[in-house]
Amino acid sequence: DLKSVFNFIKAYRSSIQLKLFISLTAIVALSLTTILATQAYLVQEYFIRQAEANLRSSNYLLSRVLADPMFEKDLNLLQSRLQAIQLKLPLCNFQLKDNVGTVVYKVGEVNSHVDTDFDPNSHDGCHNTVIPVIHGEELLGTMRMGVRTDDIAQARKDLIQQSALFSLLWFALFMLPFFLQIRRMVSPLSNISTAAQQFAKGNLDHPAPTLVPGDDEISQLTTSFQGMAQALVQNRDFQAASLATIS
Repeated sequence: DLKSVFNFIKAYRSSIQLKLFISLTAIVALSLTTILATQAYLVQEYFIRQAEANLRSSNYLLSRVLADPMFEKDLNLLQSRLQAIQLKLPLCNFQLKDNVGTVVYKVGEVNSHVDTDFDPNSHDGCHNTVIPVIHGEELLGTMRMGVRTDDIAQARKDLIQQSALFSLLWFALFMLPFFLQIRRMVSPLSNISTAAQQFAKGNLDHPAPTLVPGDDEISQLTTSFQGMAQALVQNRDFQAASLATIS
């Protein structure tokens, strides 16, 4: 009935087995979560440093690639190189101006904001930068472009998902032997508790708990309880024999 179910749940909630399992689960889960968060942070920092290094290298190469056709005023070569840049780089937008401010080439809506730090989680998904185009010491123009950052954000998301799956796997692998060990520890205690309740009611014929192999505290407790149970039975038998003799 409902009362029996309630009593079972109440007894199970107060069991040392459940308390140990919950405590151990919380410790392992907290440890794995901390490791996962640290790993995600470190990998994101590595991705950002790599992206910044690649961006600096790309900026230098872009300036060199466009400087020659702009200096020689070779519009066909300039157009060809600009199209190649657009195909090779993950650009959100791109704008090239000459030294008098005339727009030579433009793709997309250029953001007037310039980002100082590379942020893979930027609201517009772009890293906006301005690059001078220099030939020798002469300033030929400026490039303003936005490089997409969503690939870094997606890589970070994929890493977190994969790490979470591995963490769940390791969590299950860690918890299974611990749970079995907790069961091995608590089961004899439950048997001892049941036997003690029966002995307290005067049922000295109730079987004593089976000896637990080993030399730990639970094994010693089981051995001591069996010795106590045998002593109680012997005392009962001795008293019964004494009463029979007197009668």
